[in-house]
Amino acid sequence: MNAEDFLFYLGKTDDTEDIKMLLAQLGVKKHPKVRRGDIDVYVELPKKGVTLVFELPEDGKTSLLSLTDVQLYAGLPMQDTDKFPGSLPEGLEFSDSCDEARRKLGPPPGGGGDGIDIWERPAYSLIAEYRRDLSSIALLHLSVPEAE
Repeated sequence: MNAEDFLFYLGKTDDTEDIKMLLAQLGVKKHPKVRRGDIDVYVELPKKGVTLVFELPEDGKTSLLSLTDVQLYAGLPMQDTDKFPGSLPEGLEFSDSCDEARRKLGPPPGGGGDGIDIWERPAYSLIAEYRRDLSSIALLHLSVPEAE
């Protein structure tokens, strides 16, 4: 899978055939369940360099979980996960520095900072977390866009 393949699944609930097929395709054997008192569940796939984040709705009207964030890892030693093998969206590469990412995508609204840049797209948010020295992307998030 490439990163952009995950965009189709963002915002879908865990009862849909689409999410069930995604989980099966990724080799997830157990359906995600939120522990009592929690509001989200992380499906960690370290051999694939991916974590899926499912959340309960804020209004509490249903117990269905929505896929709200896909985290793609660069496979750095401190991450304890493999590198995501697929291509990243919008021409990004894990080797891109903060400056290179901003050249490719334009300056992030709000200017970024603290080693994190956020670009809002109509269908998703793209969040780059950089290494401490800003020399490369350590973690890339594809998230449900922020509600306005």
